[in-house]
Amino acid sequence: MGEAVYALDATTINLCFSVFPWPAFRKKKAAAKLRTLLDLRRNIPTFIHISDGKLHDVNKIELLKV
Repeated sequence: MGEAVYALDATTINLCFSVFPWPAFRKKKAAAKLRTLLDLRRNIPTFIHISDGKLHDVNKIELLKV
């Protein structure tokens, strides 16, 4: 088997601020961010991280030590 190949996806999910106040994104908006690291050899996620929408992807890249 060869070297591991991974794909990183970061998706922002818009949420209703009155229902979900914890992921405040802007003054009247809420959002959650879902980051998924996929192992392309097996086509399965190897890492999933959920945070508020403000957290930039660069600030969580150190979590992806595979």
